[in-house]
Amino acid sequence: MGEILAALVAMFAGLSIMPHYNALVANNTQETIDANAATQFQTMITGANKYVSANLQSLTASVPVGGATTEVPFATIATAGDVPTGFSATNVLGQAWHVYVRQPVSGEIQALVEGEGGQQLEPADMVKIAGLTGALGGYVPYNGMLGNLSSTEAVGTNWSLPLSGLPSPGAGRLVGNLVFGGADSTAIDTNSFLYRVGVPGHGELNTMNVALNVGGNDINSVGTLNATTVNAPTVNASTVNASAVNASQGNFSSTVYAAGQIGTGGYQPGQAIPGGWSGLSTMDMIAHGTIAAGTDNNGVYNVQVGSYGNGIHHGDIWASEAVSANVFRPSFVATAGNACNGVTIYGSGGNHNAMVTYTGDQARDTDGNPLSCVDGIWKLATGGGQVTFYELGGATLGRTYSEAGYTPAQLAAGALAVQVANPITGAGSCPSGTVDRFVGYAAAQHGTAYKDGILNEYFINYYLHACTAH
Repeated sequence: MGEILAALVAMFAGLSIMPHYNALVANNTQETIDANAATQFQTMITGANKYVSANLQSLTASVPVGGATTEVPFATIATAGDVPTGFSATNVLGQAWHVYVRQPVSGEIQALVEGEGGQQLEPADMVKIAGLTGALGGYVPYNGMLGNLSSTEAVGTNWSLPLSGLPSPGAGRLVGNLVFGGADSTAIDTNSFLYRVGVPGHGELNTMNVALNVGGNDINSVGTLNATTVNAPTVNASTVNASAVNASQGNFSSTVYAAGQIGTGGYQPGQAIPGGWSGLSTMDMIAHGTIAAGTDNNGVYNVQVGSYGNGIHHGDIWASEAVSANVFRPSFVATAGNACNGVTIYGSGGNHNAMVTYTGDQARDTDGNPLSCVDGIWKLATGGGQVTFYELGGATLGRTYSEAGYTPAQLAAGALAVQVANPITGAGSCPSGTVDRFVGYAAAQHGTAYKDGILNEYFINYYLHACTAH
């Protein structure tokens, strides 16, 4: 008997708490529904915001000014990708999403996001969903709700909107309010988002108010970067347009183009030559290949200094016209009579100065006399530009010729000695590779003598010779 009484007591106790349990379950269920409804409301408002922002100019041009509304179908917003893929056209309450736009004054677009049909919400649920949605979320209240609200006016957490002349979903349903381009723009003034698209009259929406920190990640596909200062250990760019770039150093892997002048080594651009003619103003310049300057009408360089080929640097200087200097000083020392055509020589700088000499090249000997490569042989260019040796000759004049007279031909046979030798050969001859040329003579001695009562007059002369290249 006692066991039966205990079971009855337990049953009646359970029945007494069931209403409280069911109310708790129902309340938790409604909390979940309200949270889901608020999340969906936020997503739909964000989608409408994206669509209107992206199409603001076309909407401003097409929506009539004066308050008449135009509906933007849900499918249009979904197709534009402004709501997540698979997002439903109805919310958890069974309300269908509708978006209306109007232009109350020129240049200002207002968008209304409404949940039409479906379940009518209790006052507490409407307030909760609007609060969870954020500043742009609202609802149509019941008449007398919260004391003085009316179903003729939608309300949000910090705004109210008369519904006269506007589509209204009816009391107990959701309404979102977005305004673009106006001074009271709720869609843009009540958030701190950085807009992806331009909003006419609101450049601040595309302006950062604080430093942008991307956490070491990349910023890709920048068309033109305009900056007052760029501080970076490395900058890789295909094109940099700037009025001034200040850097401690720069490494360029490709082309560097300057439309103006360049100054380096403490020199200002255009400082080297008066009149601003200088493209590059610097102290020293080292080129490991070729330096070329000026081009003719065919694009051929007028002056070329140095060349590089087959791994060898060459110290050539080439000009299409004249090369002028106060002094021309050959540095290669050659020997007259040695071969010179197709011969490899080395300067004072090692293998980088290896070159091949050819006919027409110029050099000098140890005494500084100029040498020319003629017919494959180093030859003295002029023999020094003076008479190189003297020989002595004699002759007699008179009524008889019994006295011997000396002639240049007799000199060659050793009749008289050379008085002044050639400075190169040390004798009365020219160096190899030159030509012995008779220049003239000068009287050295004149006298008279009688022989057998006959007066004889004689002369002793110096015969002058020069050694020339030809």
